Amino acid sequence: MPLKILLTQLDAGSELPAVQSKLQSVGYHTYVALTLDESVQQALSYEYDALMFLSKNADHQIHEAVQLLRQLGYQRPIAVLAAQEGRFEQVDQHFSWPCQWELLYGWFNGLTRQNLKKLDVPDELQQLFAESLAVAAAELELAMQNDDLLKIKQIVHRLKGNAACFGEAQITGLANELQLLWEEQKVPVRYEQLTALLVALKTGTT
Repeated sequence: MPLKILLTQLDAGSELPAVQSKLQSVGYHTYVALTLDESVQQALSYEYDALMFLSKNADHQIHEAVQLLRQLGYQRPIAVLAAQEGRFEQVDQHFSWPCQWELLYGWFNGLTRQNLKKLDVPDELQQLFAESLAVAAAELELAMQNDDLLKIKQIVHRLKGNAACFGEAQITGLANELQLLWEEQKVPVRYEQLTALLVALKTGTT
């Protein structure tokens, strides 16, 4: 199976389209995160085999994001494509601009699913999280009954982060889609938008 790579663009000058195009041209699947918050949440979903930060002047942000991920137990490979030669702690590979594509391909080709770390959550925590989904579903339904749009958005935001940490890719994806719909596309909150998320919360499927 082709590697799934999470790309995080931290500034406008990081030439994301070129990098994404090159990776896709050799068969890799890519997903783009445009903020550190989204990058961390998506990485913790463990849907992606590797994470790559692209930046020409946001090295401090990279350090913070990598440190946070490692503190949270994230063990998948992390690469950085950055302009400066600065040392990035807890990063597996550092590439410099201009990018040498052969080195980039070689590193990703060396990654295999067999040696990638799996999400490891204690059974007790997994059980508590499963129980919390039913509580979240009830909270969401109550907020809908009370027409509390702010509460609805808060619940969806919380679910996006929590579900990612426990490998609930479906819930994470649905919550992320709703946030993008409301915040970036400025679509008003409508209850029919929440149907699929409610079903996922009640079934707890990934």
